[in-house]
Amino acid sequence: INGIKINERVQVEFNVPKDFYSEWEIDSLQNPISDNILYEYLVSMRAPHPKIIVAQPKLESNNFQSDLFKRQKSFLGMQYSHKRVTTANGTKGEYKTYNTWQESAIDYLFWMFSRNVDKLSNEEYLRYLGKVYAEDPQYVTKLKNIMGKFSFK
Repeated sequence: INGIKINERVQVEFNVPKDFYSEWEIDSLQNPISDNILYEYLVSMRAPHPKIIVAQPKLESNNFQSDLFKRQKSFLGMQYSHKRVTTANGTKGEYKTYNTWQESAIDYLFWMFSRNVDKLSNEEYLRYLGKVYAEDPQYVTKLKNIMGKFSFK
């Protein structure tokens, strides 16, 4: 992965060893998305709470079909961050835009780490989302219902 622009002043370059990516990762870099591809991507990045993170865009982007996701590659409706590192390339309306869904996922991880929620248990993280992140009072219940249908390893 070369030349990911973090913001106007910072650009990060990653030198990836040959054969670093598995077959599914190469496929995901060409941008198809599914529950399994997103889950495997998050696991490969050692993301905390990967099942919860996969459930969120299923709910928030109507299973990766919302206009916001299709137009701006934003599956979690993140608003622009002025106080933390972001992978967004700008905004349209109040929501960030990304070049790829992978950048949207990375930005969400930046958000998590900026709030130290990576150290919480799954239940603690769900409670946190219910209090701080979600506008829907049934958000956590809906996430749990979605996660109950997953068959990830």
